[in-house]
Amino acid sequence: MTYKQHWTAEQTAHPCAKADRWAIVFDPTPGGRDNDDGTRSYSMRFPALLISDLVSEPDKAARDVARELNAAPQAQALADALAGMLDAFGGYVCPEVDDAISAMQAIGRDRWSMDAQMKAEVQS
Repeated sequence: MTYKQHWTAEQTAHPCAKADRWAIVFDPTPGGRDNDDGTRSYSMRFPALLISDLVSEPDKAARDVARELNAAPQAQALADALAGMLDAFGGYVCPEVDDAISAMQAIGRDRWSMDAQMKAEVQS
């Protein structure tokens, strides 16, 4: 299955950016969305994750993270949910975005927990 490329590694002008200003940018509608009247609409793209200055190769780290986010079905579902929320709320930040971020963190915890459980089963 091919997923949309919602996540890209790019340099950003965000004032908090470090590590050569690399970030993971989220695009709710990659390539735009075709409208009934024949026009095309694009959504606001924004840096969702800033790469830490603790990373020795920030460009590689950003590309690796973006690739993994685009490849993970859970991340695709999250991207679709975020895109839907941004569309429904006109691109404004709202409590629902915080809920989506919490869901993303839970997905990460669940994946880490499953990885640890699988390693324990292999070792036993």
